[in-house]
Amino acid sequence: MASGTRRPPRPERPTGPSGPPVLRTRSGPLVLDRVALVGILNATPDSFSDGGRHLDPGRAAAAAAEMVAEGAAMLDVGAESTRPGARPVAAEEE
Repeated sequence: MASGTRRPPRPERPTGPSGPPVLRTRSGPLVLDRVALVGILNATPDSFSDGGRHLDPGRAAAAAAEMVAEGAAMLDVGAESTRPGARPVAAEEE
């Protein structure tokens, strides 16, 4: 979210003691009643952690599916470099 165009959704707090907070996502609600494992997928060519292994959309999708199969409740897809001097990613490409 380096471009600042979108903000992640905030968990909704239930009114009263009715239950845990719920994070509403495009994939459906994620009830935050326990620790949730987050898979990190870097999809930039200058990624320090994976050296750009996930630039190909097919490889990125396969890696994401593997993270979910291994227990990730949500994914954080890094698709815009935050290194100093990096060019912003256009909304169309993102």
